[in-house]
Amino acid sequence: METRLIQLYTKGEIVLTFAEKANGLVVVLLDDNNTPSAKYGFDKEKLKSIIKIVYQANNVRIHFEGITPSSKSEIESVSE
Repeated sequence: METRLIQLYTKGEIVLTFAEKANGLVVVLLDDNNTPSAKYGFDKEKLKSIIKIVYQANNVRIHFEGITPSSKSEIESVSE
């Protein structure tokens, strides 16, 4: 799987490459110290018919618009 890194409190879109569509994609949320705080996997079947993934990241997770990750690992926060 290919990997993309996303910083806290950002929003934008991930335009998928041919390699990401063919191999799947892992999106990792990085905190201010560049330590992974959440990880999302998208298998190639989910990416087959889309061109981009729109996202918005907060302090503990990433919200994806119109697509649900195949797998996810998030650190729970009591402040959210």
